[in-house]
Amino acid sequence: MAILKTDTLPAHLHSLRRLILQDDSELHLQVSPPASVPLLRHERTELETEATTLRLLHSAGLPVPRVLRHSTDPALLGAPFLLTTSSSGIPLSQILPTAPRHARKAFDAQIDALERQLKTLRSSNFGPVNLVERKQGFSTWTDAFGYMLGSVLKDGEDMFVNLPYAQIRDVVRLGVCRDALAEIRVAELCVGGLGGPDGVLVEVGGEERERMVCGLVGFKVAWWGDRELERGRESGNEREGGKGEDGEKGVGDVELGTRAGTEGWEVVRKGLGREVRVAL
Repeated sequence: MAILKTDTLPAHLHSLRRLILQDDSELHLQVSPPASVPLLRHERTELETEATTLRLLHSAGLPVPRVLRHSTDPALLGAPFLLTTSSSGIPLSQILPTAPRHARKAFDAQIDALERQLKTLRSSNFGPVNLVERKQGFSTWTDAFGYMLGSVLKDGEDMFVNLPYAQIRDVVRLGVCRDALAEIRVAELCVGGLGGPDGVLVEVGGEERERMVCGLVGFKVAWWGDRELERGRESGNEREGGKGEDGEKGVGDVELGTRAGTEGWEVVRKGLGREVRVAL
């Protein structure tokens, strides 16, 4: 089918074009930046991650765009690209500030139902979805988390960011943090931001109380592993530190820091491994 019109849409890293076809349907074409543009390690495989994640979510019946073509061959368009169907609707974040209480509850119920569908997806291996898809995943969450954290730390080292890299690695490699990570025996599909206000689309028009969730967007960060990692990412900017009403640290709080007379960082935990994993 012929393309009648193309539009360039706002995008963060990859160029994004909307293709309007003869039947008025729309497709989205994402193209990676040129090879000369320096990228973080996870950014180099974002389109591959998105394509893999979309196929997984589509197989579970979630309302996501359909992958039409994904290629890592730069000979076709000059760089890797991803072609998908488009999603209708508006971000939930645009209407939440004025949505009445009953409408918010309705949206929450619909999102909860979608999350239950997501929980049906599991893998026998851990790690970034693109690695697991290529049969290069990890047999334990401890090893997968170490790999993912290591990639972030290597990015920092490449850019000469001043951090105590050895101590950070020791936090995960030694002691109670490693024990907490080892508690995870089931690899669940985790998608960064999925279900958040910016990642949920609702129908356009009609009364707010009648609007339905119609789509999900944002699939460039995904892994098989511990869902607490995603909850930690979501709440990281909102957490004020785990202090109780008396100003003291409460049960389950985690303290990461150096102590005189010890090498590296010690981890002090009060409570369950879940809190440690969220803190990590």
